[in-house]
Amino acid sequence: MKTIMSRQQAGSRRLPHFLGVPVAHKTGDFPPVLANDVGIVYAKSGPIVVSFFLNAITEPYGEAEDREGRVTQAIVEYSDK
Repeated sequence: MKTIMSRQQAGSRRLPHFLGVPVAHKTGDFPPVLANDVGIVYAKSGPIVVSFFLNAITEPYGEAEDREGRVTQAIVEYSDK
C-alpha cells in the first residue's frame, strides 16, 4: 500500500505541495465539491499520518487544495521543532 501511495501523481497541490520531505498519499475527489487526501508524511521527527476529507467546497477548488497543503505544512513544522 505504501508503494502505491508513494507513486501518486495527482494532487500535487495537496499534502506534498509545501513540503520538502517525502510524502506517500492517495487522493480521492469529485470536483468541485470534494477534495480528499490521505497519506504518510515522512517528517524529520518521524512518519505522520494526515487525512483530509473536504466536502461542500464553495471556494475555488485550487484554494481548497492549497489549504490542505498549508495545514500539512503547519503540522510538519510543529512536529519537527
